[in-house]
Amino acid sequence: MKNLFLFFLFVGTSTLNGQNSNWLNKSSIGIEVGIGHSFPDFDKEQDRWKGAFYPAGEIRLILANRINQHWSIEGRIGLTGYALNNKSPEDNYILDFASPLISSGLSYHFKNRLGREFFAKLSIGGQLGYRGNFVDEYDSYQVEVKGNEVAYPFIRPEIGFRHYFKKRSRGSRFKTALEIGTYFRYNFNRLGVVTIKEPDLDLVLEPSGSIIGIYCRILFPVGKKRVKLERKRKEVLPPIIYNPRFF
Repeated sequence: MKNLFLFFLFVGTSTLNGQNSNWLNKSSIGIEVGIGHSFPDFDKEQDRWKGAFYPAGEIRLILANRINQHWSIEGRIGLTGYALNNKSPEDNYILDFASPLISSGLSYHFKNRLGREFFAKLSIGGQLGYRGNFVDEYDSYQVEVKGNEVAYPFIRPEIGFRHYFKKRSRGSRFKTALEIGTYFRYNFNRLGVVTIKEPDLDLVLEPSGSIIGIYCRILFPVGKKRVKLERKRKEVLPPIIYNPRFF
């Protein structure tokens, strides 16, 4: 009887420590804020004009849906803005532009432990293009801006991690989550064509609008549907018990 008890103790201990389950909400809504840097693209090497600072910013509203333990999908709408600062020895000329965008993404989640998981994500989308034309006149130079693109389609790979807060969201059985990640957005179309004209120089600039940056988002659980997570643990064997009657 004693040996039978030890057998069941061994099986029970191994089962309890072999895996641990948890539940996450299936649907979430959230907001994301990102900052990054874009890239200049002049048509020739010269010493007059340089792309001094090309900051870009994004804000998005998110609807996310967890498919299973590892995969989730999401849709986003938002706004992306640029402030492309071009500098010469005499002046700074800033090309500023912002427009709405829409995108969707698929992400893979892994290494879920201690309320934190890592993910890799791939999104595709499009931003509304600039179709205006104008000319800025200054004392020593002139700038012609032409934008004829209907949209800027893009692809955006991301990596990052998600942290779940300890306390549940008010009015919900689930927890709010915080995501921090880095991304690279690659635009398939140029933002436009900018021509800087000086008495002895014609310089063409075609910024791509591609962005490398970081972002932070907060996700709030919605609905009552759940997804089960399985966390594996190391098996813990019971101690070996010495019984002198066996010898």
